[in-house]
Amino acid sequence: SLIAAVGTDILATERIERALTSPAFIRFTFTAREIAEAAARSSPVLYFSCLFAAKEAVFKTLHMHGDDLKHWNCIEILAADSPEPQVYLYRKAAEAAHRRNLVITYLSLCCRHEYVQAFAVAEGDANHVCY
Repeated sequence: SLIAAVGTDILATERIERALTSPAFIRFTFTAREIAEAAARSSPVLYFSCLFAAKEAVFKTLHMHGDDLKHWNCIEILAADSPEPQVYLYRKAAEAAHRRNLVITYLSLCCRHEYVQAFAVAEGDANHVCY
């Protein structure tokens, strides 16, 4: 496999803190398992911020259009039971990965109080490398 795509995102945690006041934002952005993991953290806002940045980074590796992803919960990031965050793709995100023969192989998160950053790498074969 070759590195076929990379994605990165950085965002201010205050942006997600404001968004978390909307039950619709939570419902369309995070899965039940992500919500449960966040609730178990000492700083759920920081954790949700890290998850959102990770979803953005993964989204960028898939080369999808913004309208293709109306529900961010089709990208799931779980970190509680593993030393490395695990990425699960569903519905539109899974279709995009399959169509391009991509597998998310690496996700790195840097979560600080004011800003969070994520970096994702997708691998694929030489016939499906995204430029």
